[in-house]
Amino acid sequence: MQDSFMNCPQGIKNEKDIEKLGERVSLMFEHLGEGIDKLDKKLDQLDKKIEGLKESIPKQIDESVEEKWKTGVYGVVKWLVIAVVTAIIGVTVRVFMGS
Repeated sequence: MQDSFMNCPQGIKNEKDIEKLGERVSLMFEHLGEGIDKLDKKLDQLDKKIEGLKESIPKQIDESVEEKWKTGVYGVVKWLVIAVVTAIIGVTVRVFMGS
């Protein structure tokens, strides 16, 4: 019975189709393996970048807070100086105008 299958044109065609399918499946797995390797490398690079960000973000936040604090303090001091100078000018003008 197996000999009749091997001599049958349809059986030969099916056997060739199965061989081609096997080759295509093995190529597909090769490409899939390559894609997984590339993805793994990219994930490793992303992991390294994330670790770098984890280390640098607290430093950046501290620097930003310090800068905002200094800017805020200087702004408050500036307005206080302006207010005091304006008050002094106002008092001086009143004294000279009132005399």
